[in-house]
Amino acid sequence: MKQATKRKSAPITSAHYLQSSLIATDVPDPFEPDKPLRVMRNLREHPLHFLLHKGSIDTPQYLAGNKYRMNYERAIIGASIAMDYSRERVDGGLAPEPLTESRQKALEWLKQVGSYPCIGKRGNAILSQICGQGFGIAEAARNLDYPGRNGETFVSMRLKECLDALNEFMGQTAVGRRSFIRVERGE
Repeated sequence: MKQATKRKSAPITSAHYLQSSLIATDVPDPFEPDKPLRVMRNLREHPLHFLLHKGSIDTPQYLAGNKYRMNYERAIIGASIAMDYSRERVDGGLAPEPLTESRQKALEWLKQVGSYPCIGKRGNAILSQICGQGFGIAEAARNLDYPGRNGETFVSMRLKECLDALNEFMGQTAVGRRSFIRVERGE
C-alpha cells in the first residue's frame, strides 16, 4: 500500500476567497493628514466601490452615491442605541425615540431628491436599489422590471445620470464633465 503524502497548505489570499475582492488603497491618515495610510478595501461591500474601481463612475458620482447611501441608511434604520453592559439591568426604562431629528432630516432630504426634476420616480427607484439597498446593476434591473442586457445598460446609464443630477442637487459640479441629464415627464 502506498502511503499518503502530506501536502503543504497554501496561504489563503483574496484570489482564493470568493466572497471578497480586496484591493490596496490609500486613505488620509487621521493622525498625520499629509501622509497617506495604506488599507485594504473590499470592493464587494457595496456596488459603488466596485463601480468606482471598475471606472464605470467617477469620484464625484461616487461621493454623491455615498451621500445618498448615508441618508438612506439614516432614514431606514433610524436611531440605533448600543447596549451598555456596565450599567445595572432594571425593568422598564424609556424606549428610544422612534423619529429622531437626524432621521427626519434624512427623510426630508430623500423626499427632495425624489422630487428633483432630473431624477424623477424612476431615477429615485434606481438610486434606492443600488445606492441605498446595495443591489448590483443586474439585480436592480431585474427588480425594476428591466430584463436582459438592454435593461442593465439602461439602469447603468440612468444611474450615472442620476448621480450627476444628485451632484447638481447638492450644489456640486464636476469640472470638465459633459453630462446629458434627461428630465422625466409625466411622473
